[in-house]
Formats: sequence, C-alpha cells, structure tokens
Amino acid sequence: MIISGILTGEISSSYIYLISYSQYIYIGETGSHPAVRWGNHLGKRGTFLVNLYEMEGEQLSSEEDIFFISIKCNEIDCEDVYKRKIARRAVEAELHRSYALNPDVFGPDSRIISRPPSDPVWQSFRFDPCTIAKEIYSEISKRYQEWKLS
Repeated sequence: MIISGILTGEISSSYIYLISYSQYIYIGETGSHPAVRWGNHLGKRGTFLVNLYEMEGEQLSSEEDIFFISIKCNEIDCEDVYKRKIARRAVEAELHRSYALNPDVFGPDSRIISRPPSDPVWQSFRFDPCTIAKEIYSEISKRYQEWKLS
C-alpha cells in the first residue's frame, strides 16, 4: 500500500495550485477546494486536458503520474470578498511570470500549458502579489523537486 497524498482545506478559500504531467505545467487559482477544481480539469472539457491536447497534441497516459500541489493563501482571504478572485488572479499572473523567468526548476524540457490571466495592475491589495508569488513558487518548486526525486 502506498499513500499517494493527503489534501485538507476549507471548501471555500483562496488557493493557488500547480498541476504537472510529464513535462507540462499548469498554474491556476480557485476559490473552492482544490480537489473540486482538479476534478474539473481532468474532465472531458477541463482546461488542463483541453490545453494539453490543443497546445501539445498530448493525451493523458494511465501509466504516467500527475503531480498536484495547492497553496492556501490566507493573505488573499483577508481581502474584501469581492476582490479575492482578482487578488488570486494577480498572484497567478505573477506565478506565470516566475515560470517564464525560471522554468528549469521543473526540468529543461518543461512547458507551460496554462494561459496567464490579465494582470490587474489597476488594483491594490493589502499584500504584494509579487512577494506572495515568489514564496509560492519557491515552495512549489521545492515540493516538485522532492516528488521527482522520490
């Protein structure tokens, strides 16, 4: 028996997540539990599967592992409820930028298949999206490397 992972968290909260399959990377955000969002991604019309096929001509193989990681962002949840989606998208945009600047932490052949959201530069938040994105990217990269080496 092998435990493949444990996922806990509130049903409604702010999460930033990454999905990796083969050399493909997908970065996203959600205001609901990541398991719900990931289930949508793996559905027939889910953006992860659609992008994987449309951008790369790839389909999921039953023999290849998929890496999922989510980060709960308390800083975003401190924002007004009406600004949280925009705040999550600001962090997601910064994560796409971080990947563009340093993709090699996911391997030399890694390719991003998610599309970055438009950057809400006209918004201000109680936190700095760039700082949060750097912390998230560092943690996600570290956990990805640990998973790859295991």
